[in-house]
Amino acid sequence: MQPTCWQTDTITVFYTFSDSDPDVSSNPSGDTHTVGDTVSLKCNAVTNPPATYTWQKEGEDNSTSPGDELRLSNIQIEDSGTYTCLATNVVGGVTYAASKSLNINVVATTTSPPTTTATSTQRPSPGNTDAVKPEPPDNTVVVVVCVIFGLLLIAGTVIGVVI
Repeated sequence: MQPTCWQTDTITVFYTFSDSDPDVSSNPSGDTHTVGDTVSLKCNAVTNPPATYTWQKEGEDNSTSPGDELRLSNIQIEDSGTYTCLATNVVGGVTYAASKSLNINVVATTTSPPTTTATSTQRPSPGNTDAVKPEPPDNTVVVVVCVIFGLLLIAGTVIGVVI
């Protein structure tokens, strides 16, 4: 048997978007985020040649950002909205595009700030309406001492009468 020699050439396959492309996600996941958070939106499409990406916020024509990731730092209520990723690639001189949207809802802090109680014996300055009224003193200790003293007084009186 004679040895066989095989020669191979690289074959490049060009392809455009599938029905599920592009895939969009947020980190942290979910569509509701808290004021002050940082949210990263990520877009991915499996194409050859690789897709190029642009993000746009709905209703803001001048809000386009290039790249597969859009980072929203210190988000505020006004950052709420629909963000769309547009992915494009060119195969054989023809430009193909696909897009997918993601809704971001920004809400105020969901936990209440800690509450503190202040006691003040100072009088507020004239015109100041933000003064804190002092809490009434806790009379529990005074009542207990008076009851014990009263019991001792009664016991002493009874012992004195008996003797």
